[in-house]
Amino acid sequence: MNFVSFRVSFKNNFFVFFVSYFIKNIFSFRFRFVTCHFYTKMTKKYSIFLDNFFTILSYFSAKNRKFFSQKMKIQKIMPAALKMEEI
Repeated sequence: MNFVSFRVSFKNNFFVFFVSYFIKNIFSFRFRFVTCHFYTKMTKKYSIFLDNFFTILSYFSAKNRKFFSQKMKIQKIMPAALKMEEI
């Protein structure tokens, strides 16, 4: 019985670790900067939704407030990068 419960908890912990690792790497600043030109092709409303979605994901994967505050600084840079891309 203990072995079964251990397996279940291990699977859950591994899943949480994998999801947080995936989010931290895939939805990083570099990934979003590379896909910046795709944002400009979408409507403004949709691109804002995606940006907020990435921010929420990074918030849940963040281990502390410092990590999230760095993400927020990057958020402020992104609109400027988008305007430069449009020109």
